[in-house]
Amino acid sequence: MPRWAADATITRYTYNARSESVASKPSFREAWRRAQHCIIPAEAFYEPDRRTGKPIPTRIARADAAPQQELTFANYVQQFDASQHTFG
Repeated sequence: MPRWAADATITRYTYNARSESVASKPSFREAWRRAQHCIIPAEAFYEPDRRTGKPIPTRIARADAAPQQELTFANYVQQFDASQHTFG
């Protein structure tokens, strides 16, 4: 959770960075400016399927399911200081 966030609900809306706004959005700009990048290997990920009008978690994975050929995601990394937040 970013240190400037008022509460944890911000995490619902800040998980995807768009190339056209990553340098200006508060959630990503500091990590972008400092080039704090990483690669995350994964066997699958979940996205909401909203075709029914309700979000249904849907697993997305490689069709061949080869474990040595994982999916990879680019990510931005920022240090988190829990002492700056109150969770409740």
